[in-house]
Amino acid sequence: MKQLVQNYKTGELFLADIPMPILAWSGAVVRNHYSLISAGTERTKIEIGQKSLLAKAKSRPDLVKKVLDNIKTEGLVTTAKNVFKKLEEFSPLGYSSCGEVIEITNDMQDIKLGDRVACAGAGFANHAEYVFIPKNLLVKVPDNVDAEDASFATVGAIAMQGVRLTNCQLGSKVMVIGLGLIGQLTTQILNASGIEVFGADIEESKVNKGFENGLKFGCNINSPDLEEKVLSFTNGNLFDGAIITASTSSNKPTEIAGKLCREKGKVVVVGAVKMDVPREDYYKKEIDIVISRSYGPGRYDRVYEEAGIDYPLSYVRWTENRNMQSFLDLIANKRIDLKNLISKTYDFYNEYEIAYKDILGEAAINNYGLIFKYNVEKPLENRKEDIKVSEKKVDNKKIIASFIGSGSYAQKFLFPLFAGNSEVKLKSISSATGLSAANVAKRYKFETILNNPDNAFEDKENNLVIIATRHNTHADYVLKSIKSGKNVFVEKPLCIMRKELEEINKEYQKGNSILMVGFNRRFSKITKEVKKYFDNRNYPLIVNYRINAGKIDKSLWIQDIEVGGGRIIGELCHFIDLAAHIIDKKPVSVYAAGFADNKEIMLTDTLILTIEYGDGSIANISYLANGNKQLPKEYIEIFGGGISAVINDFKSGNIYTDNGIKMLKVNCQDKGQKQMVPMFIDKLVKEGKSLIPYEEIYNTTLLTFLIIDSLKTGKKIKIEN
Repeated sequence: MKQLVQNYKTGELFLADIPMPILAWSGAVVRNHYSLISAGTERTKIEIGQKSLLAKAKSRPDLVKKVLDNIKTEGLVTTAKNVFKKLEEFSPLGYSSCGEVIEITNDMQDIKLGDRVACAGAGFANHAEYVFIPKNLLVKVPDNVDAEDASFATVGAIAMQGVRLTNCQLGSKVMVIGLGLIGQLTTQILNASGIEVFGADIEESKVNKGFENGLKFGCNINSPDLEEKVLSFTNGNLFDGAIITASTSSNKPTEIAGKLCREKGKVVVVGAVKMDVPREDYYKKEIDIVISRSYGPGRYDRVYEEAGIDYPLSYVRWTENRNMQSFLDLIANKRIDLKNLISKTYDFYNEYEIAYKDILGEAAINNYGLIFKYNVEKPLENRKEDIKVSEKKVDNKKIIASFIGSGSYAQKFLFPLFAGNSEVKLKSISSATGLSAANVAKRYKFETILNNPDNAFEDKENNLVIIATRHNTHADYVLKSIKSGKNVFVEKPLCIMRKELEEINKEYQKGNSILMVGFNRRFSKITKEVKKYFDNRNYPLIVNYRINAGKIDKSLWIQDIEVGGGRIIGELCHFIDLAAHIIDKKPVSVYAAGFADNKEIMLTDTLILTIEYGDGSIANISYLANGNKQLPKEYIEIFGGGISAVINDFKSGNIYTDNGIKMLKVNCQDKGQKQMVPMFIDKLVKEGKSLIPYEEIYNTTLLTFLIIDSLKTGKKIKIEN
């Protein structure tokens, strides 16, 4: 399919060939009919993309700080490489569209195949032929609403939310400052609500446009008689509220809103404006000021937007989805009219460059609704047909690899390490959105981008599938790999449910596939050096492993039991594996105690584990989310046979023996990723075996489930071998 993207490094815009998005979670795949160009948001994004590297840095100080933090842990060279790779990625554009549902998940009750829907969300409702839209970001379009008008639903919801936050009642008088597209929509919504509106803008043409669209009162914001007109309009009482929909670096809208609102009035900031609040006006009149959060409640909440969990209507009457519905209802009932706001409709395939010249040029001031129209007469794309990136055929490499997923960890470590190995040919890649797969395929010279991840299992040439997707998909892809006779490398964890583990175990025992999980810490140079001192021992060990994991937001996907499985399953497995590798014996029991919520035991993220092993060794693992982030993350102590060893966050270590202290140090933090991949490939090619024995992978994964059992029962859990 075609998607409009920007090369963030050069600022260039072009139509990229990328695979169709897949049904990543609850939602639908939609064939776009129209998508709305956001003249404000997209103009800003394009202008930043066209700036020099230094100017980009000045415009995004938040990202500069992240880069500086990465330099401390990863070093200057590695960080610089990652930054330049990021800059070369394709960046999506668009966030409001309308189209037809062509694929849908089973839990969508009110939406059916063939329905017309309005779509929202940056990164979802892109300028593309096909888009995947999560459940709560799409709304069915009423029969009497044109698809062109429905493509405005997202910006309509933004305007709707700004109006709702004023809490103004019938007959109230409200000022709208900024009469661009959202300002024009805001005035119409206020009119439809029985609220009297006064519009103002720095441009006379925009005020006149407001008059064309039902605005009865307004003037240029720089008019010398502005205050006089306001007093006349409000009968000397000033405004009950003001909605700032302007976008400017000036503080003038904030100042004027405070000056022209009455005592205990309300100022709602929708647009991106400077907010040096003049205390005198706001304090003396006790004016409330509130910033509107885009489309409404639910915005930026992953549980709402991605997981599809709605807020109860009785507690949250107007969510972003219900704001979209309400806006479409206003169109359907002829309460607002968008026809005069559609400035121009462009052919998506041939006129996209003209469209962006129009929003960047001098004529942009008079542009409101700019729309892309798509060719819906084309046959639907066939998911069996993949996209050829290179015509070069598979050569005589011993490992022919297909990647499923292209998350941040894979981009940072897996892709460069597999791509740089002389034994590996990167055959194909797929990802949930398609765009990230296109980025990776271009950078690492993959042969094919898959339109469907299942195509990897039907490929006759590949012999390794690498899984780098969200945790809840791991088991399914591992099972499909094994059943199709493919070797498989999967990011941790192996799976997130006990029944999945047993199904994988059953299939693995029947097949001939090699299974590897990315437990990388055992391959660190410091780990390797320390372990040598405890090999061939005849005494038990004590391993104390403290992980200052830190608190993470409950809204992150890893804290969603159904998607990430929680931190015990999703991350603690790393540390269990390292302890098992150092001790090198079978675990026989586990006991866990922690700050557990009985309702969400799986989400416990502050706990202490004691794992006993067959030779009497004990691993004490403290996984802590209640500490301070200034403390380094990982600290390991090992005791046995008169020897002590310390690993300090994989940056340094000490080994204490009767002969003295041996100090270990590396140039930058080394958690073993760079050693793991080449060692895995070498083992696979030369011996046809997994780098980590299957039994150890199984036991580590099993322990994560037994930890949860121990937390539930408060008892030590014995491991049956």
